[in-house]
Amino acid sequence: MRVACIGNTNNMLFTLTRCLIDAGVDATLLLQNNELWQFHPSYDTFDFSFRDFTAYLDWGDPTSFHEVSPARIRESLADFDFLIGINTAPAFCHKAGRFLDLFIPHGNDLYKLPRVHTKMRWDQRLRQPRAVRFFEAQRQGIRETWVTNHEDSHPEFQKILREVGIEKQTYYFGFPMVYPEIYAPGRIELNYDRSAWYREFKAVRDANEFLVFNGNQQMWTVPYEPDRTFLDDVHKGTDRLLKGYALFLKRRPLLRAQMFQFEYGPDVRASQQLINELGIADRVTWFPTLARKELMVALSLSDCGCGQFFNGCVGGGTTWEVLTSGKPLLHYRRPSLPVPGRFSGDFPHFNVLAPDEIAEAFEKIVDHPQEAREMGFAGVKWYRQNLVEGPVSEILNMISLKKAGGDLRSWRAERVARFSLLDQQTLKR
Repeated sequence: MRVACIGNTNNMLFTLTRCLIDAGVDATLLLQNNELWQFHPSYDTFDFSFRDFTAYLDWGDPTSFHEVSPARIRESLADFDFLIGINTAPAFCHKAGRFLDLFIPHGNDLYKLPRVHTKMRWDQRLRQPRAVRFFEAQRQGIRETWVTNHEDSHPEFQKILREVGIEKQTYYFGFPMVYPEIYAPGRIELNYDRSAWYREFKAVRDANEFLVFNGNQQMWTVPYEPDRTFLDDVHKGTDRLLKGYALFLKRRPLLRAQMFQFEYGPDVRASQQLINELGIADRVTWFPTLARKELMVALSLSDCGCGQFFNGCVGGGTTWEVLTSGKPLLHYRRPSLPVPGRFSGDFPHFNVLAPDEIAEAFEKIVDHPQEAREMGFAGVKWYRQNLVEGPVSEILNMISLKKAGGDLRSWRAERVARFSLLDQQTLKR
C-alpha cells in the first residue's frame, strides 16, 4: 500500500515519513501550500534525500479551501491507499470525500479550527459564511477519520475530544516527532561540518563550563490565572526558567555558565528585559530563530535542555528534542496525570516547576555529571522505544489491517480497551 503523509506542521510528518520508509513502507510526504518556512524538510535534515519522497500540493491553506475543487483534491490523493494527515488535511479530505485513516494533530488543528465556529455569535457567522464552512469541514473531517492519535489522559484534552465528538475514536500511541537517525548522540556529530552555526555554538561551548539550552518559544507574559488552561497556549514558563537560572548563578557565582536562547515567540523583548532586570545578560547568548537541524547542533553541545514549565502535559516538540539528544531534561509534568499505558513508564527528567526547583536541578547536573549523563542516555532509549519503534509498529499494524480489509475502528476499540487497563494500573502504582 502507498501511504501519504499530508502536511508537515512542526516537522511532524517529515519525521514520520522517514521512519515509515526505514520500516519498508512506500511513504510520500505531501507538503501543503501553507507550510511555514521552518517546516520545510530542508530545515530538518542535512542533505537533499527528502526530494526522493516529497511532493507539493496546491491546497492546504484555509483561504484556498473554497477555490480548490473536490476533483482536484481527489486527483492529488488518487495514488495513495492509506492517508495520514495533520493541520487542515481533515477539511480538504472531507471536501474530496476521502477519509483520513490517521489524524495526528499538532494543536490548534484540533483545539481551535473545529470548534471556533461553535463559539461565534450568530451575526459573526452570518458575516463570515466561508470561514464557517471551512471550520465545519475541519470538524467533519476529523470525525470521519478512522483513528485520531492524541494524548487523552489530561482532563482538558478529554474535554476537547468530547466537544469535537471524537472521544471514542481517539487512541494515543505517540509518534516520532524528532528523527533520531541523524540527531541522536553519535549521529549529530557527523553533520557538524554541514551546520551554518556550529562555529558560533562551539565558541560559546569552549568558553564555558556549564551550558543550558532552551529552544522553547519565549511565551510567558499573560498573567497566571486560575481559570486559564494550557490550551490557551499562552505560557511556556519562560520566566520561571530565567528566574531559576538567575538563582542558580547566584549560588554558583564562580562557575562559567551560559544559556542558549532564541528569538522565537511573542515575548522575546519581555524575556530580554527580564534578563536585564535579573542581572544575567552576560550569562545568556541569543540567536535568531533557527531551523531544527541547527537547534539540535546547539543542543548536542549543551549540558542539559529545557521543556516547558507551565502546562504539565506529557510533553511536546522541545521535550522530545532534548530526549533525542541524550541530554538531561528539565520539564514539568503534572504528577496527578497517569503515564499513558502505551509507554514503558515515565520519561527520564527533572520534574521541576518553581524557580528554586529549577536552580536545584542545575546544581545536581553540575555536581553529579555521571548521573546526569546516565539520565540523558536513558532518555534516548525511552524516546526510541516509546515514540519511534512503538508508534511505527502500531501504524504498520493499521496498514496491514486495512490491506486485509479489516475494520480500523474495531482495531482502535480493542487497543483502547487493552491499554485503558494499563492506564488504571499506572494510577495504582
